[in-house]
Order: sequence, then C-alpha cells, then structure tokens
Amino acid sequence: MIFIENQEIKKKLLDILDSFKQDDRFCVDRIENEYAVLEKQNDEKIYNVPLCNLPKDIKEKDVLIYKDNEFKLDEKLTDKRKKEIEELTKDLWL
Repeated sequence: MIFIENQEIKKKLLDILDSFKQDDRFCVDRIENEYAVLEKQNDEKIYNVPLCNLPKDIKEKDVLIYKDNEFKLDEKLTDKRKKEIEELTKDLWL
C-alpha cells in the first residue's frame, strides 16, 4: 500500500515498484529524513523509498525482501549479513 498524497510522486514510486520482481532483495544503505535509501542486491541500483512504505523500525544495513507488493524485513538475511561484515572487519581494529 502506498501512503503518498502527491499524485505525481505516487505515480513515480508505483512505476518503480512495478519494476521490482517478487523476492527482490534490498539493503537499507541509510535513512535520510522521511526516506530510506535502498540498494538493490542484484544490480546495486539505488532507490529512495518513503519510510511510510517500509516496515516500522528498520535500520541501516537491514535486508528487505519485496514480496506480495510490499517490503518485508528478512531477519535471517539481515543477521547473516551482519555476521559476514563483522567477520570481514574484525581484524581491522587491532
């Protein structure tokens, strides 16, 4: 469900969402004001999505899956990704 009053912005967002495929995955790169900057995992394209259209309490580096025309937090992939990053960076701060 899209919660945007400005019809022009809403149409642009709907066009972007229509381009996503079932089970596409995104990483929350950062949160800026009322938007989350999402990086699509397969092609590394960047999308600005209003926070009102995402799961509540998302954080930077969370992994989202696009399923049934909405974004859902993928807790397993988020945890796996965080562990991989920790493992890669553990020796950097000696």
